[in-house]
Amino acid sequence: MEELKSVDELCAESDSEILTYEEVTQYLSKTGRKRPLVLCGPEGVGCLELRQRLAEFDKDKFASAVPHTTRPKKSGELDGVHYHFVTKHSFQEDAKAGKFIEYGEFEKYLYGTSLASIQAVIDRAKICLLTLKAEVMLFLLFIYFFCLFDERNRKV
Repeated sequence: MEELKSVDELCAESDSEILTYEEVTQYLSKTGRKRPLVLCGPEGVGCLELRQRLAEFDKDKFASAVPHTTRPKKSGELDGVHYHFVTKHSFQEDAKAGKFIEYGEFEKYLYGTSLASIQAVIDRAKICLLTLKAEVMLFLLFIYFFCLFDERNRKV
C-alpha cells in the first residue's frame, strides 16, 4: 500500500510557482446552495478562533465540517458530532480514493476533512467553515471545490 505523503513532501515535489495575487470577481450562485468559507492564515493568527466565533455567532448560518480521525474516542465525544472515528485502514483507503480535501498525522493518529463532511453541512443549507493551511490550499482548493459543486449542476 502506498504510504501517505505529508504536505511538506507534496510541496517539495511541486514545480509550480506560488502566485501571490490573482484577480477575482464575485460569483453569485444561481442554485442558492451555500459555498464553503475557507479561513487561511499564518499559524497563530486566529483562524480557528474566528471559525469558532462565526459558528457561535449564527448557528443557523454557519457550521464546521466534522473531521475524521483514527484516534480513540475520548470520554463525552460522540461519533459524527465531534469526529468521525474510523480505523486506520479505512482512513487510508478513503485518502487513497481522494475523499479528503486535506489530511495529516498528529501524535501517531490521522486526521482529515472529507468532501462528504463538507457536503453534509451544505445539505443543511449552512455555510461550511473550513480552516486550511496555505500549503494545502495550493493543491486542493480549486481542484475539489469547483468539482464538488459545479459538476453536480452541469447538464450533459
